[in-house]
Amino acid sequence: MTTFFGWYSESTKVDEYRRNLVESVFVCMEMSGQSYLEVVSMPVRRFYDYVTWKAKLEEEKRKIIKDTTKDLKVHKPARGR
Repeated sequence: MTTFFGWYSESTKVDEYRRNLVESVFVCMEMSGQSYLEVVSMPVRRFYDYVTWKAKLEEEKRKIIKDTTKDLKVHKPARGR
């Protein structure tokens, strides 16, 4: 089993973690309409719970929209008068 120091010293994993964190911060800002300082000052657990909850909510919303648009039939406009 790898220790934390061994894991942390692998630069690719650290860079990947930082990139994911930065992306998550900006996603949270877009979804919540909050400022950078408000998002960064959130407790870590609340931040991850919020991002997970919001992602699930958006997925459900997308499915509902897809289902309702699939049920609607496209009507062709009448030709000429």
